[in-house]
Amino acid sequence: MNSHRFGIIQSKQETEMSSVPALAQVARGMIQREKSRLGCPQAARDTVARRIKIGAGSLSNLIRERIKTVSADLRDRLVSAAIADLSNELTKLEHERQLLLQMGTSPDHDDMRSLESALATARKAIERMK
Repeated sequence: MNSHRFGIIQSKQETEMSSVPALAQVARGMIQREKSRLGCPQAARDTVARRIKIGAGSLSNLIRERIKTVSADLRDRLVSAAIADLSNELTKLEHERQLLLQMGTSPDHDDMRSLESALATARKAIERMK
């Protein structure tokens, strides 16, 4: 829904995802997922910084909330990269679910429940960012 503020129309995404703390949380999540893949926090931060086309120091400042504002361009790059990252994770989880079903795992099995929970969490995060 659009709202008027100082004569400028702002979209829902701009109002919800424009705050520095919200964007810092998105960046932390991206780094955490990358760190689980790479194993090295420094390499994970550098990789995420390259993906969103900013310097590693600027990304660190964002994560630590040392900045007052985030440009719309950076916000858009960060959110679209996070959505792409979560979409890839969602695809992997759905594939894992298919494998569990092919192996004959029942829906009441603990692995299947945790997988369904992870799928729901990823879908919710993607919807929140859109």
